[in-house]
Amino acid sequence: MRRLILFPLIVISIFTNAQLVDTVYLDKHWNESTEEDFKYYRTIKTEKQFSYLTDYYKNGTIQMSCLYLNSCTDSLCGLYVWYNRKGMKRKLILYDAQNYPSQMRKLIPDSLLDNGGNDIETIYSEFYKTGELESVGFALNECTPHGYNIYLRKDGKYYSILTKVGGILQGSAKYYCKHGYLSKSGNYSKGKKEGDFFNYDHEGFMFLVEQYYNGAVIRKTYNYKE
Repeated sequence: MRRLILFPLIVISIFTNAQLVDTVYLDKHWNESTEEDFKYYRTIKTEKQFSYLTDYYKNGTIQMSCLYLNSCTDSLCGLYVWYNRKGMKRKLILYDAQNYPSQMRKLIPDSLLDNGGNDIETIYSEFYKTGELESVGFALNECTPHGYNIYLRKDGKYYSILTKVGGILQGSAKYYCKHGYLSKSGNYSKGKKEGDFFNYDHEGFMFLVEQYYNGAVIRKTYNYKE
């Protein structure tokens, strides 16, 4: 991943509504260039608490945007969003999430934040090629899923909510059908299904319990409606 330098040498500065806006021209290797010979350009708007950095392709299409605290001294802090060449979101990362509580609350449901998100450092999201949100969850600094992760269908309905440790399935798991209701729930251990997995119909009735050991089904118990 390209690491962002938050404080480049400024080549053009203007004031807009009492805000300082800086523009930097960059070559294809993201090194500083000139206005006559550049591949990308970057604008930085500085306000009282936050700065807003945006990278553009030469034709003006957005490539990446970043919001970060002015007190940040690390090259990886704040909210980053990457876009495809059509200007649609393709990836989002919130580094140092605990210092950006309002942004964190917009990305992760309160129910997940209140159950395992209190010490998380990074939130990571990916998007479908057509721009819809595909996944969002907690991650390690290098964006390995770690903690709760939500996976969604293109229409915004849940596909699954999984718990991962270091990128490996570990802990609770919930799966949803295309109509939005919970279809299966259970637990993983070291990447394999373990214990009871409960299967539900569209009315929430649990019609099947599958018992797993080391990833393999060892028993099935069916329930029948009276």
